[in-house]
Amino acid sequence: MTLSPAQRSKIEDVLRRTYYAEQPPEKTDTEAAWADFEDHVRVRYEQALLHVVPWVERTAGLAGRRVVELGSGTGSSTAAFAQHCERIHGYEICPVSTAAARGRLDALEIRNAEVTVVDPSTMLDTIGSNHPDGADAVLLYAVLEHMTFNERLVVLEAAWKFLEPGGIIVVVETPNRLAYFDSHTSQLPFFGMLPPEIAVRYVDRSPRRQLVDELRAADDKVLKLSRWGLGLSYHEFELAFDRPLRDVVVADGYEEEIVAIYPVEKDEELLREYFAECGVDVPVGFARSPLNFVVRK
Repeated sequence: MTLSPAQRSKIEDVLRRTYYAEQPPEKTDTEAAWADFEDHVRVRYEQALLHVVPWVERTAGLAGRRVVELGSGTGSSTAAFAQHCERIHGYEICPVSTAAARGRLDALEIRNAEVTVVDPSTMLDTIGSNHPDGADAVLLYAVLEHMTFNERLVVLEAAWKFLEPGGIIVVVETPNRLAYFDSHTSQLPFFGMLPPEIAVRYVDRSPRRQLVDELRAADDKVLKLSRWGLGLSYHEFELAFDRPLRDVVVADGYEEEIVAIYPVEKDEELLREYFAECGVDVPVGFARSPLNFVVRK
């Protein structure tokens, strides 16, 4: 279901009291601030509900699945997936995001979902303790790019081991480091391919002044840039799953539901051609940006 006027009003109120309490959009009253607010209120939820969920449902099935979500944010994807799976439990490291997610679930009267705030250093232990029998699905929605390289590998390896046979990992909206243009973080060409040590020095050329200012002020600039978001590629997934990706990927982001929200760009076509010409033996979806795929154990 898309948002009714009453539901939208409740969610706006929840977000103003939690996620946007210190910086409501009307305080800055900029086009970017209002776009971000609308994104959290409606756009992310409806994109997940109308495109991502049907994509997963058609290619891998969601009915009866118990889903564990890492990085549930303000609950847009949690609420969307809850309407098609048996149960979803989201984990989030930010308390205000967790409060916003709980408020969203209440506003939508969703009862088969919950969100828990966790310390990032103990997240995997907490999930293992809370789900001793594992899960049927792990959801990684716009989250892997905000981790360090080591964190990504640990999470992906743990998610794979955590799954029961036939279980799935769903990766959504993760920027591809092999993409020619970094639209996620720096808005600069070829930025995603730079080693972090060079990227933190080159980032001054970004048109995103908040990014530049935060990096200048940070003690650990590489970590700060990681939290803003750095792309992944097929390499992390090959390392984490330790098997050919063609054997486990069941949806690669070229399906109609994903193309409807992420039309294929010229640089993706060129990268796909390069994969074929050079014999890069991975699913063609790893030429897409962002990366959207489903793997089955």
